[in-house]
Amino acid sequence: MAKEAIEAIRRAELAAVQAEKDAYKKRDEIIERAERDAESIISSSISSADKKAKEDMEKAKEKGAVLVQEAVLRAENEIKRLEEEIKEKEQSAIDLIVSDIVE
Repeated sequence: MAKEAIEAIRRAELAAVQAEKDAYKKRDEIIERAERDAESIISSSISSADKKAKEDMEKAKEKGAVLVQEAVLRAENEIKRLEEEIKEKEQSAIDLIVSDIVE
């Protein structure tokens, strides 16, 4: 009976050692999987941030182009207005000079 008890204890010790090995193996697998998942999440986050940054940059370029085009149009309109004003004043100056000469 003592021999059976010793064998039971020995089996229990071996089972405990094996359970400990299994636990360490499982722990290592969990850590490895967590590291892979973390790398995947980080990579995905970086990719998403990069895509968003590129989209934002493109929108900013488009908005900038629109603003430049609007500024050019305003400048062209101002140039036309000033040219018309110059023509009017030029004609007034010519009329004034002619009237001074005629008088």
